[in-house]
Amino acid sequence: MIATQGFTSTQGAYSTEFIRIVERFDDQPKYIKLIQWFQASTGREKQLQFAMMWRNGEDRGDIDFVNVFRSYRRMPHQKIALEWLAEASHPKTLSGLLKMWTGAIATEITLLDTIQDFRECPEQVKLIRWLQASTGEQKQREFALMWRDGQSDAPIDFVQVFRFYQKLPHQNAAINWLQQASQADTVRGFLQMWKHVPPLRGSITLPVPFYLQTDNRYEPMRTCNTSSCAMVARFLGASITTDDEYYQIVRQYGDTTDHGAQTQALNHIGIRSTWHTNLGFEQLDQSLEAGLPIVIGILHRGSLQSPTGGHMVVVIGRTESRDYICHDPFGSLLDPGGGYTGDPRNGKQVIYPRYVLTHRWTPDGDQSGWGRLFYGNR
Repeated sequence: MIATQGFTSTQGAYSTEFIRIVERFDDQPKYIKLIQWFQASTGREKQLQFAMMWRNGEDRGDIDFVNVFRSYRRMPHQKIALEWLAEASHPKTLSGLLKMWTGAIATEITLLDTIQDFRECPEQVKLIRWLQASTGEQKQREFALMWRDGQSDAPIDFVQVFRFYQKLPHQNAAINWLQQASQADTVRGFLQMWKHVPPLRGSITLPVPFYLQTDNRYEPMRTCNTSSCAMVARFLGASITTDDEYYQIVRQYGDTTDHGAQTQALNHIGIRSTWHTNLGFEQLDQSLEAGLPIVIGILHRGSLQSPTGGHMVVVIGRTESRDYICHDPFGSLLDPGGGYTGDPRNGKQVIYPRYVLTHRWTPDGDQSGWGRLFYGNR
């Protein structure tokens, strides 16, 4: 995390900042020492309470806070445990950790810090393009070969590097090499300009009701589109009470998977919307900032490198770190074992990392996302 300002004094703000540093943890000795200090400053009873919450109710004894930072996967029970730990910690202890963490970052900002701070804002994209233009062609090819783990030295787009970073060892090695191999003045200038990029607006969470498709009376395995549209319709004031009720309206116009039928059904209950196949994150942000959720189509099966399937979810918000808060009517992509293996209610307000949606929502380029934009009710 790149931070240039002090933390606010409220415990709620401390909790937000605490979760942020966990999300952006970089496995370096300077941070590990701070985590160990924080654990040593936390009473054993609180550690055991936290451990049980972190393990979703399983009592397996002691816990290592460093491994907590390393293994955080944005699971709902993990976030709840972290929020509890932040609120249960002594304010001076938590504020001390956050201030020392900020100091550790400020003393040595690196390219790895910036890639973890990437938020897709135009100012950052412009800086990355400047960095690439200031890097010789030969160095770019060497970097490309390292970034791709020796598979190819074909031309590479630095902006895509920042977008698709996943903390893999060969990626970290490539970024560290690029910093060492670049002109010192170039790197220094890039890092200084990066620190002055304006901060993001705060997080957004719209109070959209959550409907499961798995409990639908009709076609529970095929009604993700209907349940997703029903959530937004209800949020916008439509006079439906359940997604089963809305399903009956959809069937008047066609199949539940037919986007045209969904447009007509929504219009029938007074909700204006349009279906698109050329959306990107800019449209997501604009819609959320206007107070409107979005229904998007994702490839929910297969690996990130070769995603398959087809599934509809509702984007109801955005975190400060530019990940997206979703209502997934089928459960959670993040469940262990390939996704959708746990309680379907894990899909409520699940946070899908931006890099996951980049692969699963816009696999064919920046403006290749399928989705439905809403414009309110008539």
